[in-house]
Amino acid sequence: MLADIPHYLFAVLGIGFIIFIHELGHYLAARAVGIRVEAFSIGFGKRLFGWTRGATEYKVCLIPLGGYVKMAGEDPTKPTTGRPDEFGSKKVWQRVLVISAGVIMNMIFALVVLPIAFTVGIPFEEPVIGEVTPGGPAWEAGIKSGDRVLRINDRRVLGFDDILYDMAVATGPVPVSVERGGRTIELSVTPKEDAERGLPMIGVLPASDWLIEADALSTEDKEGAALAVAMQLQEKGLHAGDLVAAVNGIPVSNGLWSRREIRRAHYLRAPMALTVVRDETRLPAPIVLDPVFEDADGWEIGVIAGGPVIAKVLPGSPVAQMGLEEGDLVVRINGAPLSSPSNVALLLGGGLSVFAERADPPEDPVVRVSVVRDNPESGSSVRELAHAFATWHTRQEFVDSLVFAGTESRNVWVRPGGPASKGGLRTGDALVAIDGVDVADFDTLREAVSQAEGATMAFRVKRNGHGETLQLQITPARKRLNVALNGVVTPRILRATVTVPFAESFEVGLVQTRRIIIRIVQTLRSIVGGRVAAKNLGGIITIFRASKTTSKIGLMRGLLFLAMVSINLAILNILPIPVLDGGWLVFLIIEKIKGSPISEGTMAYFQWAGLIFILGLMVFVTWNDVARLIEGV
Repeated sequence: MLADIPHYLFAVLGIGFIIFIHELGHYLAARAVGIRVEAFSIGFGKRLFGWTRGATEYKVCLIPLGGYVKMAGEDPTKPTTGRPDEFGSKKVWQRVLVISAGVIMNMIFALVVLPIAFTVGIPFEEPVIGEVTPGGPAWEAGIKSGDRVLRINDRRVLGFDDILYDMAVATGPVPVSVERGGRTIELSVTPKEDAERGLPMIGVLPASDWLIEADALSTEDKEGAALAVAMQLQEKGLHAGDLVAAVNGIPVSNGLWSRREIRRAHYLRAPMALTVVRDETRLPAPIVLDPVFEDADGWEIGVIAGGPVIAKVLPGSPVAQMGLEEGDLVVRINGAPLSSPSNVALLLGGGLSVFAERADPPEDPVVRVSVVRDNPESGSSVRELAHAFATWHTRQEFVDSLVFAGTESRNVWVRPGGPASKGGLRTGDALVAIDGVDVADFDTLREAVSQAEGATMAFRVKRNGHGETLQLQITPARKRLNVALNGVVTPRILRATVTVPFAESFEVGLVQTRRIIIRIVQTLRSIVGGRVAAKNLGGIITIFRASKTTSKIGLMRGLLFLAMVSINLAILNILPIPVLDGGWLVFLIIEKIKGSPISEGTMAYFQWAGLIFILGLMVFVTWNDVARLIEGV
């Protein structure tokens, strides 16, 4: 906790400084054109401390959600005296200068800070793809694990966040350049809205390495399974700071399949062989972690959702070359039955995952797949398909192009030796009814198993597509989890520092400022258009947390974030909303056009309406902030 204090201070002082320079812009411009400044405040509400010098009261207030400069004659709800040092007595261009000065100062701050940060060097999360969601937009576009994203919409990608931001505000297909195997490949990706997140996404995660933390090895304040895991790590000779390079031979850089391998080992309650790198040297032999079991609350029957039902086939993909079609039920690969999605990679790899590192090519180049295919006229029938995938790379591409059904399906994968397997359920079976209740999707099964509380359940299932219907009796068992790797490794996103020569830093700063402005405008447009849900808006709490987090990555990364916040403040303040700078500018433009000021009553009405809107917006974004804290996001 003490180590976080500098980052908290950075967040408080940094955000406070951005507010300060915004108000300083108004203050300096007002003084320059001869307007009397009555108050200069950082924050709102009750005064904490301050002083008075001349006609101006300088103060810091309790609520740090902004600030203000109070100028004589500025309040439209109060009568003016017509004195020459009042706001309303100045020419329109002078008032425009005063109102615009805060925004100008925020932009100047960004244009000064960004060149400095890029000259020193800014650490970014490397734009390397670690995981591609099967069936997602990136998968459909042909993006693969290990790809380095170079450009999006012909703009250079500096970090992984650029991918997420640019895709979230994109409309229609987005041109993407990636580097793969030393070649540059041009692709087109169409983001799709993620209902849970409320914004368009493409289904990718960054590449990472896996660090073994000191806490994982410590036996202090631990008991039960957690203590057993820590003791095993010590007995196996693992050290704090070790990096896990592979799990059962699968590189952790392939995030999808390394995590699937862990799930497979947990699912089958099998050992895991970790390839460990210590002091930049790979240990000569893998370290094998034995299963460590922990009894958990609840019940299980040993199944996972979806089953080996093909959910999507891309034209021209290896799956299409094999002859597989959507809806096919895969029953065997190379003559062996399936038990889980990871089992497919094992069968194609001859017992070792097809994604594991190896040198020798496959002994048999031909892959054979048996499927049950439904025909509306002739019913279900078994088809034998075969295709030559003579290298591990082509087999990896085949497995990566497989998309199986998810929780929306009534089909299941069945763990060998589990309660469902003992009761006669097989991988690929489709659930029809449980205890007389029709099954809609996998959630129906979850709820039924939970409610049964260990009592024997009556299952009605269909086997081989629309073939035979079976009646089965399955008795749930208490959940027993393999936690051998739980909490042991901490994924760390790979980072690289981007540095530019001082002579080029100003141009890079201008380019980055332009990109931030475009991104803010696109975000606002997407929120108004409904493409990005309003729940993604954040307030001062979110800004504070993000400032602290980015400063932990590095001081220059923290300065980059503050520059982004400063530009955000400038853009939001220039919006044509009464009480904001943009609203004042609209009033001044109308005054210039009509040749006389807007009436005090009209001004007061719009000011109150704008104030109510802004206060409502602040309450809304603060609620979003609190909801994220509660959800742990």
